[in-house]
Amino acid sequence: MFLFHGTSEENIKSIIKNNFRIDCLPHPGEGENGQRRAKSMVFGRGVYFSCLPAVSLMYGTGLLLCKVVLGTCQEFQPQGEIPPDIPDMFDSREVIKDGVG
Repeated sequence: MFLFHGTSEENIKSIIKNNFRIDCLPHPGEGENGQRRAKSMVFGRGVYFSCLPAVSLMYGTGLLLCKVVLGTCQEFQPQGEIPPDIPDMFDSREVIKDGVG
């Protein structure tokens, strides 16, 4: 499936060259040298995509259209709490908010 990923324009070249690096993601609320991140990972640690470019552009002015293989996908309906990690039996998580994924 094709989905959008929003990021800063300076990150685009790195993503194209190195792909998305899950092992290099900061922990939510934590940036380099323990500094607070401006944008937290609201739905847990991972790489975020959307079928709507406007949603992805909320995360930066750079926009990538990516071919995404979801694998076994968990449907998650947020209830206001910080979500737990994705269970081991799933490869990805689709966040369903207000009945829309």
